[in-house]
Amino acid sequence: MTALSPFGAAAALVDSPERSVPGWEREISGLVAEALVARIAARTARVGVVGLGYAGLPLALRFAECGFPVSGFDIDAGKVAAIAAGRSPVHGIEDARVAAAGIAASTGLEGARACDALVLCVPTPIGRHKEPDLGPVAAALAALRPHLRPGRCWRWRAPPIPAPPRITCCPRCAPPG
Repeated sequence: MTALSPFGAAAALVDSPERSVPGWEREISGLVAEALVARIAARTARVGVVGLGYAGLPLALRFAECGFPVSGFDIDAGKVAAIAAGRSPVHGIEDARVAAAGIAASTGLEGARACDALVLCVPTPIGRHKEPDLGPVAAALAALRPHLRPGRCWRWRAPPIPAPPRITCCPRCAPPG
């Protein structure tokens, strides 16, 4: 049986709400995992999406449409203002979808602490030698670090990189001290 991460389980539940996803609990254990499983099943787990561009906004909308509370974070105040006003800052996404989703958008990362799962959808530009520039990922993680708590799972998604998304669970990335 393939073990999925908590975030992978959430994605599987979104894809098929009536199907259970057994076995993934082995990646994190104890009461934290049990509580997260219960929140995912009840659709009360808060999903945070860092980066509300062409990759992050559709993902945030899908989670919201499937009943999860969603927080969105972006450094572009214009995108955040548009989403808060119910308008789409991304071409091809209808304003009505954004307005109906109720995404709590912010330029600050303080709200990330309340999220049970975080998805990083930040740019990874390709350099002149076709290597991905992971600087934006590192910067996003550095900015998020003070707001992380043990038991949180996060995933980063980088569309230009031909590799599977990476999934990690805290406490490895928890703030020191």
